[in-house]
Amino acid sequence: MSGTIMGARSRRRDGHTVRTVCTRTRAEHRIFTGLRNLAGDRAVVLVTHNLANTSVADRVVVLEKGRVVQNGTFHELVSRPGLMQDLWRLQQDRDAYRQREQP
Repeated sequence: MSGTIMGARSRRRDGHTVRTVCTRTRAEHRIFTGLRNLAGDRAVVLVTHNLANTSVADRVVVLEKGRVVQNGTFHELVSRPGLMQDLWRLQQDRDAYRQREQP
């Protein structure tokens, strides 16, 4: 398995870039749930290390070593064997571990 991309940026209508790396969970959620409204009828390429962010996409394309290895909706990809499911399970396991460690 390859690693996930460690950064994401979204471009606002006024041309400014919004850095979404290391933002708090709530702020990141607002950014990505508002992305669909902001995009309107335009295509958006979203690169993210948090796979849950891809759940708002109409289509998810999974790359490994620069090649497309899977594509479909978020729910299709996490439900069938493949890289996306593997990475999703790893990320969920890591998140569950973090929650257990917090007081």
